[in-house]
Amino acid sequence: MSKTVFGTATEFEFRHRVLIGVFIYLATYALYGVDRINVVWAFFHWDTPETKLYGRLAFGLAGIICAAGAGLWTWAAAYLPLDLSSESAAKGPIPIQEGPYRYVRHPLYAGSLLLTVGFGFFQSRLGFPLMILFFFVFVSRLIAREDARFANGSAVPALLTAFPSPRAAAAAAPHWRQALIRTFVVWGLVVTVVAFVISMNDTVGTRFAEATIVVWLVESLTRRIGQRFMAVSALPSKHAPETQGSSEK
Repeated sequence: MSKTVFGTATEFEFRHRVLIGVFIYLATYALYGVDRINVVWAFFHWDTPETKLYGRLAFGLAGIICAAGAGLWTWAAAYLPLDLSSESAAKGPIPIQEGPYRYVRHPLYAGSLLLTVGFGFFQSRLGFPLMILFFFVFVSRLIAREDARFANGSAVPALLTAFPSPRAAAAAAPHWRQALIRTFVVWGLVVTVVAFVISMNDTVGTRFAEATIVVWLVESLTRRIGQRFMAVSALPSKHAPETQGSSEK
């Protein structure tokens, strides 16, 4: 298994990587209790028409960075298999060489880092650098573990693109519906950033974020219930062997 200067992610970290990532976001956001100054406000106090324009441009840049990260996430998710559990990874590396995987080994993590930088504009002066630092360390540990899963070749960089000589693409069709479902909440948060840039109003941004999270939670819960129902329905009936035996008699 590959290692980095930050070590390798444990089984616990890998299984709960989404929750840990969310925790990093929320924990650093909570630093507003220590430093109440937004990192953009520290440069542009958007309380006048001129400075509001500068603030809007800064958060507009954040929106572009977030959209780039979400786009990379969606592109990569379109080529992922349905089953990416740790159990399936234990069976051997998963050969993914299509789409963005031709250029980077870990486009999902690269997209996550872009999203982290973009959302970091909404952090405090203290929270912004700490969030990027903690998330980069965490992603580096996950990459060390993931390198044992993806058979993508060491010639392809982990996070930076390999232009102009990417690997030859294999014949595989992207699953865009699956990708959009998986990245719905990310695009919802990108829309939240856009809404804030247009309005420069905290309440508008908060309402968009709340609506996105509620819809995502409902969709995720409904999908999980559906998957469990399908799994139970696929189980053989207890009476099936007895029925077969009685018919043979």
